[in-house]
Amino acid sequence: MDRLAGQQSHWGDVVKPQWQSRARKWWLEGFGSVVVVAVALTSGAAALDAVRTHPRALVPAMLFAAFGQARPVRLPSRRVLAPVATASALTLASLGAVHGEGPLDLPVAVIALVIAVGLGVGLLFGRRTRYVGGAFARLVALLTVATLARSMPIEGRSIWQWQQDPSVARWAAALALLLLSAAGLAVERLLSAVVQARRRHVRIAVVLRDERVEALPFTAALVATPPIATLIAPATGVLAIPLALTPVVLTLVAVRRYAAVQVTFLQMVRAVSRLTDTAGFTPAAHARRTAALVMDMGHRLGLSQREVRQVEYAALLHDVGQVTLRAPLPGGATVLSAPVDQERIARRGARIVRHGTGLEPVADLIEAQSRPHRAVIEHEESVPIGSRILKVANAFDDYTQGRRDRAAVTSAVERIHLGLGYEYDPAVVKALEDVARRIVTTD
Repeated sequence: MDRLAGQQSHWGDVVKPQWQSRARKWWLEGFGSVVVVAVALTSGAAALDAVRTHPRALVPAMLFAAFGQARPVRLPSRRVLAPVATASALTLASLGAVHGEGPLDLPVAVIALVIAVGLGVGLLFGRRTRYVGGAFARLVALLTVATLARSMPIEGRSIWQWQQDPSVARWAAALALLLLSAAGLAVERLLSAVVQARRRHVRIAVVLRDERVEALPFTAALVATPPIATLIAPATGVLAIPLALTPVVLTLVAVRRYAAVQVTFLQMVRAVSRLTDTAGFTPAAHARRTAALVMDMGHRLGLSQREVRQVEYAALLHDVGQVTLRAPLPGGATVLSAPVDQERIARRGARIVRHGTGLEPVADLIEAQSRPHRAVIEHEESVPIGSRILKVANAFDDYTQGRRDRAAVTSAVERIHLGLGYEYDPAVVKALEDVARRIVTTD
């Protein structure tokens, strides 16, 4: 009883002022805006002169940056990438001699301001101002490449000057430019991971791992674009930028189609998940709420995006076995059923889900959701972490019946604590507590 009283007190002050959450969320975006304004005030006139002097090189780069920022791609994990904008920024940072324009011997601040204007226009016209953090990450990547290219010496000259020398082997120049663009891309990915980690409330290492896997199709194209454009610009002129961006655009089209297929598949799963709601076996939106919980908990427990997606599908379909019952369960709550009934519902649901293409791993998670945590400890059974997450999230929503007020959340967590270590995995319950601190609302 003392422990439960302590838990009540623990949950008594979980609500934090909204303005503090927003301040922590937007600190990077605010800092980026201050940097851009400072650069504009100090280099605005020089940037205008540069655009008038090199319009055929700077204006296309600015327009491509704007287009790329206005038309990003949303991956199945809901991660947003703007590869065309990133490639345009990195390319302008390393671009040297351009046929018909001469050398783009411009200050780093001027190059940054040109791209910043393009990114800002893309954010406004694309109505994507919530992606300011990503745009700032691209701007810092550009500053990194431009600064390194003009400050790191090779044979007594900067890399930017050295790669323009006709006597330098083209493979050596390409390698140096490749390393520069890789450094810039690494900076952009790191800063984007910081923004994503703060928004998703997960560790940066988890986001970086997902970045490495999800953004892999674009990595080679993004790293290769600046060297290609820089090396062919002395011959092709301003056509170098669109020609070098072609692999990025083609990859973007392919990824968009893949993402569209995944979105359609998710919509199909969600439609099937509403079957139990429509038939009166489960409360309205129970599957959707459980899916939202397992996704947040999975991120906090360090699951990959692929694993989180599978658990999300399992949460949406975890009660489909109830359609085989002769009569609905009271309140649709499987957590209140006998263990043998829970196991039967899970097994029948898994059998139904296995008829779907590519849903075998999801069916395995659904079938194992009824197994108690003691089976892992006492009998050394293999219960996937996704199933353990699903078990806790389902119990939480069954106990709260969809409510998210302080009293309902506190009561649900206390009831789950009664089965801690026996029915439920303590690590998963800890993740639930962390998530519940954010979703609980004031009375």
